[in-house]
Amino acid sequence: MRTILFISCLFSIVMVQAQGSNELYGNAQRTNSSFHLNNSEHQRVTQTKNEAVYRIKILNNVKTDAYMVTFGLNQEASSVKECNAKINLRIQGFKAAAKKLGVKEDGIYIDFITQNKIYDYESESQGSQVKVNQVDAGYEIKKNIILRFSTQISFDDLVEKASDFGIYNIIKVDYINLNADKIYEQMFEEAQKLVQIRKNQMGKYIDEGAEDVPTIQVSFAALSPISQYKSFQAFESSELNYSNNSRYNDKQLIRKEERKSKTFYYDGLNPQGYDKIMNADSPVVGMQYVMEMTMTYRKKQ
Repeated sequence: MRTILFISCLFSIVMVQAQGSNELYGNAQRTNSSFHLNNSEHQRVTQTKNEAVYRIKILNNVKTDAYMVTFGLNQEASSVKECNAKINLRIQGFKAAAKKLGVKEDGIYIDFITQNKIYDYESESQGSQVKVNQVDAGYEIKKNIILRFSTQISFDDLVEKASDFGIYNIIKVDYINLNADKIYEQMFEEAQKLVQIRKNQMGKYIDEGAEDVPTIQVSFAALSPISQYKSFQAFESSELNYSNNSRYNDKQLIRKEERKSKTFYYDGLNPQGYDKIMNADSPVVGMQYVMEMTMTYRKKQ
């Protein structure tokens, strides 16, 4: 009998809660579910008189191989020709600087986003009236620069070079692993080893006559760090109560709030409930992969 293998690839995972210091100030909604089971309710073995089912969950923290970053820029001018010439000059300057840092030509793409007219207002006084008219002020062109580069290139240096050409808008950052098939294979082998350990532990409870070749079901998911950042503000503030008093009814209360800084932190998947954590001691923010394997041994008919 041949092995029956079912594979389903999922590319979104609901994040689970972690514990920490200032993150207690965060108010993000968290869910304790991942795939079909709550981590704390992970059923590792199910044994009946007709079949034995082994379930394995593995979490793998993998360093990113490359980044895909999208920079946005815009340019205004009195004519389309002038506008396009100016924005292209900035783009060519940034491309040259990026290449010196190690970004390859085939890792750069210019995406034309939009061209639109822009308007302004002019005013003139006519006696006691002020007349305001909307006038044509020129054109605006927006373009994006998409760069793919390895982790060997300094992201800080690239951002600084972009600012030299008036490019400040970082629209999107994608994390890329170039060896997803190898990652899958490594996790698959680890899952099989763990199933064998479970099988040996439960061997004396398995009825004789079970199939030698099981039915296998595998779920595999990749989670990018960009979806795992949370925000919080950590501060304590006094409360101010104001009541209308006849002695000061000619006064108006003006309250000015100080700026409270908001920050972000990476909150990866909670390792609780997994049978094995690969690269658990790595502090690097990268991709997280999850594999769930189910092996079912049925009694021969």
